[in-house]
Amino acid sequence: MPMLTNNCAKTSSCRRQVRFAAAVFGVAFLSLMFSPLKAFALCCKCTASDAPESTICIQVETADTDCSSLTANTGNADLKKLNCAKKLEPAQCQKITKGVCKEEPVSESLYKKISASAAQQAPQKTVGAIEKTVSPPKLGVEIPFLTLSPAEATKAVINVPWLAQYIAGVQNYLIGISVTAAAIMLVYGGFLYILGAYTILETINPATIKPAVLQIETITPKYYKISDATYQGLQQVAMGEFKPDPE
Repeated sequence: MPMLTNNCAKTSSCRRQVRFAAAVFGVAFLSLMFSPLKAFALCCKCTASDAPESTICIQVETADTDCSSLTANTGNADLKKLNCAKKLEPAQCQKITKGVCKEEPVSESLYKKISASAAQQAPQKTVGAIEKTVSPPKLGVEIPFLTLSPAEATKAVINVPWLAQYIAGVQNYLIGISVTAAAIMLVYGGFLYILGAYTILETINPATIKPAVLQIETITPKYYKISDATYQGLQQVAMGEFKPDPE
């Protein structure tokens, strides 16, 4: 490379070629830097008569035009219907998250007016389309008593209840299984308890689990005939009037 450069420096034709290439490169570089195709020197704040609270940012393409004369000098028929009077700084000419524009800034020739009725119907059509296309999913494993509800769409929110309903259905299903298993285990445990108690009582004292028949002896009265003298003597003994014979 050093040898090639030294040889080119000594040749006049080589030097002319180098100068010509440098001139072409410089012209191309300057034309790209100052090209008016993509450079917008002015950004105007515009509003529509049917929506004065919404800011529309228009990037001016027409030379020697300010915001006050934009609607008069533009060739865009839709743009002539706007009210443009205020100039915006580059930091302001951005969408609402960073600037004051409702939407992204649009160039003067590409602006297309959307009527207020169409703008109001557009979100409703979008919500309606979403509501029609989104349907409850079909589960691979059906869960008893679980029915997924369709998505409910409002003006700005779409409520999708499927995940919450699925979790609640699985929870109820597991609770039902647990209650059934607990009832079975409770009955089985009670059966084992009764069987164990029966075995122990039969081993210790079979009469406790097989009660014997009660046997009650009856009393049969016996009547004796006594004489009157004997009866009177018994009465005297009972009353303490009996006096034994002194013999």
